[in-house]
Amino acid sequence: ILKYHVVPSKVMSTGLAAVAGSVATLLTTANLTVAVPTTGATVDGNAVATADMLAGNGVIHKMGAVLMPPAADSTGGDTETSGVTSYGVVVALAAIVSRLL
Repeated sequence: ILKYHVVPSKVMSTGLAAVAGSVATLLTTANLTVAVPTTGATVDGNAVATADMLAGNGVIHKMGAVLMPPAADSTGGDTETSGVTSYGVVVALAAIVSRLL
């Protein structure tokens, strides 16, 4: 799950329009979908709640929801998300973010 929340480059909110569309993540089997409509940036259809929180090794954009990678497919695709609950993801991400800030 964490790998789905990380992209391999620093993208500030002013640069989101340049990367709009499918954005590669560290989870090699899934990409994020970034859109920048006039109502505000979204990632996988979820609003960016707070943008441009600088960290020592990049930038954090706080989302209004937990981003979940696509479920494993019937061909034996990625199974890193099996058995993970949204609550567990929120707790894990909160712990990681607090260490970064």
